[in-house]
Amino acid sequence: MLDLESLFQIVDHAGIGLFTLDARGRITSGSAALPGMLGCAGADRLLGRPLAAFLADADLVPSWLGLHESADCALARTGEAGLRRADGSAGRVLYTVCRKPAGHLEGLLVDVSARALAEERLRAEVARREGELETAARDLLRYKGSLRTLLENTREAVFVHDRDGRIVEVNDEMLRMYGATAEQARGADVTAFMSPANPMEDLPGFWARALRGEVVTFPWVGRRLDDGREFPVEVVMRAIVLKDEAFVLANARDVTEAARAREQLELFGKVFENALEGITITDAGGTILSVNPAFTAITGYSAEEALGRNPRILRSDRHDRDFYRAMWQSLVRRGRWEGEIWNRRKSGEVYPEWLSISSIPGRGQARYIAVFHDITEMKNKESQILYQANHDPLTGLPNRLAVRERLDLAAARAARSGQRVAVLFVDLDDFRNVNDALGHAVGDEILVEMARRLGRLVAAGDTLARLGSDEFVILLGAVRDESEAAQLAERVAKRMHRPFRVRGHEVFLSASIGIAYYPDDGADAGEVLKSADLAMSRAKELGKNTYSLYTPQMNERVTRRIRLEGDMRRGMMRHEFEPFYQPKIDVRTGRVTGMEALIRWRREDGTLVSPGEFIPLAEETGIIVPLGEQFNFSVAAQMREMQSLGLTASGLVVSINVSPRQFQQHNFVPLLRATLDASGLSPALFEVEITETAIMTDVTRTAATLDELRAMGLAVSVDDFGTGYSSLAYLKRFPIDTLKIDQSFVRDVTRNEADASIVATVIAMARTMGMRTVAEGVETEEQARLLADLGCDTLQGYLFSRPLPYAGFQDWLRAWQASEPRPLAGADPAP
Repeated sequence: MLDLESLFQIVDHAGIGLFTLDARGRITSGSAALPGMLGCAGADRLLGRPLAAFLADADLVPSWLGLHESADCALARTGEAGLRRADGSAGRVLYTVCRKPAGHLEGLLVDVSARALAEERLRAEVARREGELETAARDLLRYKGSLRTLLENTREAVFVHDRDGRIVEVNDEMLRMYGATAEQARGADVTAFMSPANPMEDLPGFWARALRGEVVTFPWVGRRLDDGREFPVEVVMRAIVLKDEAFVLANARDVTEAARAREQLELFGKVFENALEGITITDAGGTILSVNPAFTAITGYSAEEALGRNPRILRSDRHDRDFYRAMWQSLVRRGRWEGEIWNRRKSGEVYPEWLSISSIPGRGQARYIAVFHDITEMKNKESQILYQANHDPLTGLPNRLAVRERLDLAAARAARSGQRVAVLFVDLDDFRNVNDALGHAVGDEILVEMARRLGRLVAAGDTLARLGSDEFVILLGAVRDESEAAQLAERVAKRMHRPFRVRGHEVFLSASIGIAYYPDDGADAGEVLKSADLAMSRAKELGKNTYSLYTPQMNERVTRRIRLEGDMRRGMMRHEFEPFYQPKIDVRTGRVTGMEALIRWRREDGTLVSPGEFIPLAEETGIIVPLGEQFNFSVAAQMREMQSLGLTASGLVVSINVSPRQFQQHNFVPLLRATLDASGLSPALFEVEITETAIMTDVTRTAATLDELRAMGLAVSVDDFGTGYSSLAYLKRFPIDTLKIDQSFVRDVTRNEADASIVATVIAMARTMGMRTVAEGVETEEQARLLADLGCDTLQGYLFSRPLPYAGFQDWLRAWQASEPRPLAGADPAP
């Protein structure tokens, strides 16, 4: 039998740690492998130390000391224990120990740390596999139910499809976004929901990358199944495992609004760069941060010269401190200021501009944006227009407008002094024959010479004017008796005895003259001029080449006018005025989007009075105000009835015309609001049409009135656009929805390049300013086709229907709606 020393030598080579312990559990000897196993540097640091210090279970060695003695180790104890090595590391050992008769313990330790680590790894692998099984089970549950909950909790469209693109699951948002039913989607090829314009050849690569574990993101174009409409989406793909099979999970987000926002931002950038108005952006302290090219063109300062400086570089000496103080107070209180201001260019030239400054809140400090328009040319044109508006372009004499103003002033002075004002209405006899025989050029020279002859007869302080054609007026500011005007009329007749010699022609003319007095023959300028005109007509009846004084018997036309006015008032009481409707057709859909309500007068006997006969008189007399109120009430009542019949279900909007006189009434908006409130209808069903001339009469008041209308929910349309005088700088201030192109441009749009260019410009301008366009007076297919090509939104005219009475319009509307309208030729179909 080997002794202990020999046994130690053998086991040292086997890596087994042999040990002996005394009765107190201290190590008395050990094999060479024992120190390393227990984490000690050598045996000298091990001997004499309790073995329990190296074991995780402190009670293990005391339990060994209680073993019965056994000479042959028959009563040995075996087991596994955790190690706490001296170097701080942990491990596992198998032990065998027995108690010898001498009272000491002998035993061995086998290091099984590597095996324990392997077992731990095995357990981890088993746990991982179990986790995968659990995940697979959860995926299966998700596929069968929980997946549905996950899919419905996202606002994005979700597809789950296999490697071949066959859809196995979708969510409700996908069905809504792509216009499909669940039956149409599940089992379908995913490409059915994609625009053919997409690079389909890239799809297999996207799927492969997703199935390899990548998250793949790319832009794409989706396609609705119901109407074929296409829209941009952003797609995110990843893999999902269901029932041990890999599928592609694709989220699609509709980025239409984002794309529009980007387009709008790009558009804003282009507007900034290409706007005719100068634009300046400053910080809260007034330092210039950005300017556009128009700024440089107007001021002469380049962007480099302006950036970092204060707008004070443009200040002129035309305004005092109070002006600028009021400007900044407005900016602080209201966040904006606008008005006319004089600034100075880099060259030193002072010029007028229309300036609009707005405060733009930001994340940090506020910024200010200033938009200005050089109105030098406009002011020059205004002066020129003012002159032209008050003077005859041929003779340079004051015109009808100017003479009325001067007559009003003269009448006011005469009323204070107790004197009278005389008006001589001079008309050349048979002047039309001259134009017909010799031409208008000769006729114009005769008129100029006539102005010279009359001018020599008019004293300083009196007025000579040309009303138009061959009509002249002489205004005598203060006369003592009738003889003064009569003597002047005789002098005029004498001057007519001499022939007019023009371009080799000798022309003999006479004149008929009517004389009227203020205040005898009229209470105001208009009435006196009319009385003088009637007296002139009487002079012609007397054989021409004479003069006549106004008498009450000449007032027959005035009587007829009064009679018509009375008939109109009685007609209002009898509700003889009724709405006729003319439809408006959407170019892209062919559907009726609305109608214009036009006033018609049907007398008791059934005869219709032409609007051209009574509307000017209603406007002049002010009857248009109560008449318009009554008419609007009738339209609202009929709209309510059409709504109850289901004829306005498609959102028809009725346009009501507002005359300039109505629009200028201070209570116009309250009256209209009361009418709509009484009808119970939404204001969104109504549109107000106002002429371009009316809105430019008083820009500030117009802006306030239009703001009130928009606040009510009414749409605003500018009627007869292009026939008045308006500026983009003013027009953009108004909350306008629609520009209505006047029929004078539409009439020859297919034959006249100038008209076609004007129409195209109006349409492009309206689109840039976010407005819609309506072309009125469309009578031919050719006109409709061209207007559709130019991008006009809506058409109105005899091509579709004449203005119809209420019952007739209902029949027409039902027939049109039943005819399945289609887009007009040349128009892009509605999405």
